[in-house]
Amino acid sequence: MKFITTFLRNNDVDLRPSNSEPIDIESARTRLYPGAHVAAGTPYEHFHHGIVIDLTGIDITIVHYWGAKKSEARVQATTLPIFAAGGIKKLGTRSRQLYIVNYEDDTPEKQQQTCELAKELLKTPDVFKYNIFTQNCEGFAYFCRMGQWKSEQATALLNCLKNKPKQLFKTTKHGKKSNVNNYACLFKIIPNDVLSPTDRDELIQLCEQYSLSV
Repeated sequence: MKFITTFLRNNDVDLRPSNSEPIDIESARTRLYPGAHVAAGTPYEHFHHGIVIDLTGIDITIVHYWGAKKSEARVQATTLPIFAAGGIKKLGTRSRQLYIVNYEDDTPEKQQQTCELAKELLKTPDVFKYNIFTQNCEGFAYFCRMGQWKSEQATALLNCLKNKPKQLFKTTKHGKKSNVNNYACLFKIIPNDVLSPTDRDELIQLCEQYSLSV
């Protein structure tokens, strides 16, 4: 994760969701509502997303797509403090900035539908298979809200990776082998269908140059 942060900072990739505004956790009960799309994160890190379903308990309840390991990701409910911390093990040690994602043409009916869908998906927690680009936490929240999977931060990362692979590899040419391997791992996750044949061939050649496989 530290490498990802360095990568995002060096390439000035901002993953904060568009149409979002920061809110204080202390004032969350007055700013949020059932069906609200929320995100938590810090500059040059990935943002975690979820849907608020209840504000009446001791803690605000959020449904999100999460797992301690990405391979274990499932739809589950959590509390706002744990959501902001990034997991129960991090509770009390950090609290990321909370954001609310605003939508145009928002209505109470759409908010209610979002909340109901998030609750319904809790009944089938393992129905989705995690994919960093196509099925991630942001995509889940957007799906609850808009009925389709979409991830702005995955698109931003993907665009950075596919638009300047040669430049990115050059930055690690004389660096530690672990850094080169880290870049290679990032490029490996680019779906084949988003690269042109020419770009794909260039990527393969670059990896072969560094004795890496794609």
